[in-house]
Amino acid sequence: MDGAIEFSSNVPRFIPRTGIRRAMKIGHGIILGGIIAVMATGFTFLPTGISWAIFFVSLTVLVFHFLIIFGKSMVSLNERYETMDYSGLVKNSFTFTSKSDGLELPGYSYHREGLDRSAGQFPAIISFHGWGASHVEMDRYILPMVRENDIVYYTLDQRGSAPPFTGGDKNDHLNGIEDANQFLDLVIKQPDVDVERVLVVGMSMGSFLTLKVAYPDPRVKAVVVMAPPVDINLTLQEMPLGTKLGFKLFGFKLKITGMSPSELSPLACLERDGIPDGNGKRVPNKERVLMFHARDDRIVSFKNSEIAKDILALPSENVVFFDRGDHWLVGNETYITLIMSKFLTKHLA
Repeated sequence: MDGAIEFSSNVPRFIPRTGIRRAMKIGHGIILGGIIAVMATGFTFLPTGISWAIFFVSLTVLVFHFLIIFGKSMVSLNERYETMDYSGLVKNSFTFTSKSDGLELPGYSYHREGLDRSAGQFPAIISFHGWGASHVEMDRYILPMVRENDIVYYTLDQRGSAPPFTGGDKNDHLNGIEDANQFLDLVIKQPDVDVERVLVVGMSMGSFLTLKVAYPDPRVKAVVVMAPPVDINLTLQEMPLGTKLGFKLFGFKLKITGMSPSELSPLACLERDGIPDGNGKRVPNKERVLMFHARDDRIVSFKNSEIAKDILALPSENVVFFDRGDHWLVGNETYITLIMSKFLTKHLA
């Protein structure tokens, strides 16, 4: 080929996920349309029993179709976790008892090989995983930093998480908040933790806990939130019907009896001028908060992060919004780790 290469901005997508989703929606629509047609004509021309039988068979096909697609997505995510490289790291486990109801919860601590934790105090990273997930969900983001730096990293399996099953109810949000408070206190009191350099990272409902518990705490130097459900009301309103049905099928509940979604939301915790430090001086949010979200998130609407960005007055360098990646930010992990590492390293110095 002679001359300079002519570039085009019309780059095809490697995996046409939008096309796949469109095909799935059309398929769902056809099945639902068929069910409605059967119900409309069947009860007119066929015996009632036969019409109901056809209806339930069609509905069963639709439900199994959803479960297969959802299950394949979960298996794909779990395979990503299981293939991570943990060489060069030391992992320890421990348990702590929830003061709320006496539930035993498993905690974990990582550091790089060769680090003598008894030799002093080190910067600490704490993470809270997503709803019904487990602590390994956060490993892909944080362990590369732990492997390369003198950092101690603490995480836990929250109540109702899997795998492994920890016991407790994943929908017990009030006790979950208290667990997070207790875990934060526990870590900060450890002899190997530098209390001046405590950082907290959360994903999804882990971001919910991060904003409810860690963001308002002056002992926490910085927080990172991914796909944060800042406004529970908005999250419920914007959630697609299919996602809501999936939540119901798998027993996920965002509501608490006797408490409005507004009361549960982290929205009221956010301060435009920042949180006062130990000396009463407000620290600007741009020095404390980093946020990630995908615009095509079907579980926690992207509008949540837009609202948080405005309330916290975050500059563009503190927010990373992806066009694709869905709720789990799939395909963006390497870039997230790079940006997060730069942000956290600045606060570890």
